[in-house]
Amino acid sequence: MNIDTGKIKMFSEGQQIPERSIPINPNDMTKKQAVEMQVSKHDNRSKLGKAFGLNRAQRRAEMHKKKK
Repeated sequence: MNIDTGKIKMFSEGQQIPERSIPINPNDMTKKQAVEMQVSKHDNRSKLGKAFGLNRAQRRAEMHKKKK
């Protein structure tokens, strides 16, 4: 899952995961996420939504530090 956009991409075992992505378990996806291959930025209930939201909060904190 891309931690900036919430876009879900599948990679095979041998492929390298891009820098701004985190590995996820396909079993953690909801039905809607599996169809759309996207995690909503407003999702705070599903496992992937919580992971995306946490990373989003960390990114925002980093951005504020850079601005100061």
